[in-house]
Amino acid sequence: MRVNKRTIRRTGLILAVLMCCMSLSGCYSVMGTSNSGSTIVQQESAPYVDTGEADSAVAEDAIQEDDGERAYVLYFPNEDYTRLTVEVAYKAADEGKSREETAIDLLLAGPSSDDLRPVFDEGVKVTRYEQSLDLMNIYFTTDLLNMSDEDILRAQAAVANTLTELGEVKRVAFFCEGRLIKVGNQPLMPGQAIQEELDAYIMRKLIDQFMLPEEITQREVVLYFTDANKRYMLPETRTVRFTSDDDADYILDALFRGPSSTEYLSASVSFKLEEGQKTAVSRDSRGYATVEVPLSQDYVTDFAEFDKQRTLELGAIVYSLTGSIDQVRDVKFICNGERVLMDELDVNGDGRLSRLDFLDYVGNRLVLYYPDKQMTGLQKIQRIISCNSYHDIDMRLQELLKGPSKIGISSSEGNLTWPVDTAAQMPGFTTKVEEDILYIDFDSSFYNLCVNSLTQQQEEYLTVYAIVNTMTEVTGIRRVAFLRDGQPVETLKGNIRLSEPLMRNPGVILNSGTGER
Repeated sequence: MRVNKRTIRRTGLILAVLMCCMSLSGCYSVMGTSNSGSTIVQQESAPYVDTGEADSAVAEDAIQEDDGERAYVLYFPNEDYTRLTVEVAYKAADEGKSREETAIDLLLAGPSSDDLRPVFDEGVKVTRYEQSLDLMNIYFTTDLLNMSDEDILRAQAAVANTLTELGEVKRVAFFCEGRLIKVGNQPLMPGQAIQEELDAYIMRKLIDQFMLPEEITQREVVLYFTDANKRYMLPETRTVRFTSDDDADYILDALFRGPSSTEYLSASVSFKLEEGQKTAVSRDSRGYATVEVPLSQDYVTDFAEFDKQRTLELGAIVYSLTGSIDQVRDVKFICNGERVLMDELDVNGDGRLSRLDFLDYVGNRLVLYYPDKQMTGLQKIQRIISCNSYHDIDMRLQELLKGPSKIGISSSEGNLTWPVDTAAQMPGFTTKVEEDILYIDFDSSFYNLCVNSLTQQQEEYLTVYAIVNTMTEVTGIRRVAFLRDGQPVETLKGNIRLSEPLMRNPGVILNSGTGER
């Protein structure tokens, strides 16, 4: 029997992956521990969590306060970093710190057992905390950025599980230099979900380590499609099969098949390539590349004028190729071996189109929050706007004040409302940001509208937090303060105190499509 090397390598990969799965499966019993009656026992070779009843009395005795000290259930990586393990530490109460802050201090100090590993690198410190309902934002020094993605994911899992044991905090978010540190699919997840993300991350690294370069035939790329109203190009991440790093035909093939999601996107490209021709990638001496795309004769003949739809089609190709192939700077469209004249778009006149030629046509999903008509909470929706306006704070607020609309908003907007008729009478306002606070200075017309329009306490409550939650979607803004002609405002209509800046309130956000929080 003859066995080639490739078969041996693949067999080794399968065995390694199976062994990794068996190793990682031990994590879940740790992550699933609740703080209501769970027994905590220290073991040598298994996770330090046992939900049996036999040793419950021992565990309860272990976590009782002793001589003014409180017991903290901490989570640290085990010796080979394959799972999180519990260690119980005792510390006296600090009047200047919450229990959550004390627990994180203990994590930063590291484990007492030589069999466990630190959660954070030496030098990582916390600069401040923010807590709202079940969410805690933790701001770290820049030393956190020296940790690998895998280590940050593991730290998020350790912190989330440690804080969950205290009973109030269920989700954590890491910040550094004023920005959210996102590793994996979501930044705000409970410990179980973070652990699953960590396991998946480790698994991907293991597979990549064992696979030969020529065997890696697919990777994630960002493709661009037009939005449902055909006004802007929007990105969508897709997994595309490759035979080489410069294979642009596979990218175009995925682009021609259309988007996976049709809620906001529509097919961008309505033409085919020249029959029998393929794309070509040429590189200059510096390594920068140009992709030649052969257009069909029928499509080129139809170039009577460049309407917006045609521009979006070409822009989708340019953005998809320049973002998916390394060092590709521009795209050259040809037909029968000759350059296709596109004077309306070709600003430089060299026959090459780059991202700069389509900046005005790139869109972004703007997140807004509106109350549902039953006034049970806020519904998150997305409105498609130009990327050039995406970071404009005044524009974001103005879009919210327009109220729900069928233009550029998802289909779920039909059950939404806006209690204050600001669309018919747009109030004047100015904004400024100081540190992490956004100050919104409305003129008197806004507050007069609120007094006349808001008839229920819940309407006032949801109106306030629709503004706060929408504006805190902006990176760096954590709180929102309301002003009236430059002066602090006490309330909109007497039910909610506005004299202090308000933090984001995730508790009023409804689950999409369920009507439940």
